[in-house]
Amino acid sequence: FRIEEGDIVHIVGKPAIVSNFCRQIGIYSHKIKNVMITGGGRISYYLAKFLEETGIKAKIIEMNEERCVELSELLPHTLIINGDGSDDTLLNSENLSEMGAFVSLTDRDEENFMSALLAKQAGVQKVIAKINRSNYISVIKSLGIESVVNPSQITTNHILRYVRGMKNAQGSPIEALFRIIDGRAEAIEFTANESTDFLNVPLRNLKFKEGILVAVIVRNNDTLIPHGNDIIKSGDSVILIVKGRKISDLNDIIASGG
Repeated sequence: FRIEEGDIVHIVGKPAIVSNFCRQIGIYSHKIKNVMITGGGRISYYLAKFLEETGIKAKIIEMNEERCVELSELLPHTLIINGDGSDDTLLNSENLSEMGAFVSLTDRDEENFMSALLAKQAGVQKVIAKINRSNYISVIKSLGIESVVNPSQITTNHILRYVRGMKNAQGSPIEALFRIIDGRAEAIEFTANESTDFLNVPLRNLKFKEGILVAVIVRNNDTLIPHGNDIIKSGDSVILIVKGRKISDLNDIIASGG
């Protein structure tokens, strides 16, 4: 297999190793120091609170004056601005081009769409847009905005994890499930336990079903990128990348006769 021009590549690894790899191939990222957020809803509040705790400067642009007052009391270290987050004059006056990241989180897809485009055109390094209507996602991505948050997809992920967990009450529990690459694959985290059929067997001796990749094993807070000689032990967290299959139990990844 070889990587060709235009391919989208997803890399799994320890943060330091991934960062080093990206530098080696000429991809450089800079630490984000300030973030502009449009919309003052609940998501914006929790995001800004997290940014305050991590020492990253944030400013929120919100249309509703009363909500601005509430946010200013809740977020003493965040700049709250009463205004229209899709107004390019306002955004530029607040030094949009100097932001390390821009996140559009209003309840209006069109406003999120437009403000994200303005941020992209201004050269902001990281642009994230919340889009409620799924049919908008491909359009906004085609314009160069790769980071799109869709609440309905997040809800679907939680429902899928719950439903599959109910089907598999006695097996390896699903800890997390995320649909990736526009739903064409899933990243699933299981906890291996005594019901797992292939504990302590080197991975190279196992025959996995097609479309299954054991991407990460976490053991006692140590993150392992597995190779053929690695084994899965009871209590390990195992992260799989799955394409074209519905996996409800860790044992489901083994092919017949494997």
